Amino acid sequence: MDGPLVRHHLLAIGLISAMGAVSPGCVPDLDRDGIQDTLDQDTDGDGINDAADGFVDTDGDNVVNARDNDSDGDSLLDLVEANDADADGYADVTPVGADADLDGIDDAYDLDCGAPSDCAGVLGVEPARPDFDGDGTPDYLDTDSDDDGVLDADETGDANQDGVPDYLQHCCLVTIDAPGLVNATFRDLENDGEFDLSTSAGNIVVEARRTDFLNNYWTRRAIIEFDITALPAGSRIVDAKLALRTMSISYGSGFDVELHGYLGDGEITLDDAYAGSNVDASFRVDGALPWLTVDVDVTELLQNLAEQQATIAGINMRASSESATHSTDDEYVFSNLSSTREIYPPPSLTISYTP
Repeated sequence: MDGPLVRHHLLAIGLISAMGAVSPGCVPDLDRDGIQDTLDQDTDGDGINDAADGFVDTDGDNVVNARDNDSDGDSLLDLVEANDADADGYADVTPVGADADLDGIDDAYDLDCGAPSDCAGVLGVEPARPDFDGDGTPDYLDTDSDDDGVLDADETGDANQDGVPDYLQHCCLVTIDAPGLVNATFRDLENDGEFDLSTSAGNIVVEARRTDFLNNYWTRRAIIEFDITALPAGSRIVDAKLALRTMSISYGSGFDVELHGYLGDGEITLDDAYAGSNVDASFRVDGALPWLTVDVDVTELLQNLAEQQATIAGINMRASSESATHSTDDEYVFSNLSSTREIYPPPSLTISYTP
C-alpha cells in the first residue's frame, strides 16, 4: 500500500481486512473503476493521467499525487480543481462512468476518444489544469490558488454569493476617491528645493522643470491624500491601482514620475511637499493624449502604509529628475475637478485586499 490514506480507502471498500491483509480474490482498485491499479492509467480517478499527475507527494501525506485525489491537501478534490477552467467551483467536464479501452481513464478525459465513434459518442477532453494566479503551479497543486494570502482550505465557501468560490477570488474590493480639498500642487519657483503651495484651477501638476520667457524655471510636486479607513486593520493589500485622469501632457523629452507614500492627516501643509523618503512606485506616460486614465500600480505603497496602520494614505508625486535640464513645459496635468467627474474624474484608488 502507498500510505495511510490509501490503506483507509481500501479498508473502507473491503479490499483489505482490518488486519491489513489483501482479501482473498481481490486486487487493489483505488478508484473502484473495475481496473486494477497496476493496469490503471488514472489510479485515483481524477481525470489526470498518472504520468502527468506525477509520483511526487505534494501535500506530504505519504500518498503520491497519482494516487491522491486531493494532491495539495486543501480539501478540494483534484477532479474539480483540475477541471475548472471557468473558475466557478465545479468541474467543467465530469466523468461519464465509461472506459471504452479499459485503460482506467474515464472516456470523458481519455484522448483516445477522439471521435464520436470511438467511445459511444463521448469525446475525451484532457483536464485543463488551470492556474488561476498564474504562478506556474496549477490550482490542484496550489494551496493558495488565488494568491491572496489565505489558504484554499480556509476559503471553500462563497462569502459574497457571486457564484465564484472564495479560493478563486480575492476577498474584498474597495474604490476610494480622493477628496478635492486634500489634493494640492507645490511649486519650487526658484528651483532651490524650497516649495510653496501652488494649486492650478483644481488640477494637480507634476512638473520636472519649466522655463518661462524670462528664463525663470521651476518644478512642481503633486500631493494626494486618501481616506482608507474602509480597509480593516491588518489587511493584506493584494492589488492597488491609482487612477489619474490626464488633462494635458506637455513635454519635450518626457520624464518618469516617482510616487512616495507617507502617513497623511487629511490636511495639506507645506511639510507634505517633502513627505515620503522612499520611492514606492513610478510611472511614465510618454505619448499619452489628454482625457485618458493612467493606472499606476501602488500595491507596495499601500501595503507599506497599511503595515503602519495608516488611516490616511498620502502620496507625493514628483519628477524623478527635478534638477536635470528639461525641455520647456515638461509637465503632466491630472484632473482633480470632482464637479466634472464624469469627464474629468478626480484621482481614485481601487484596492483588492484580504482582511
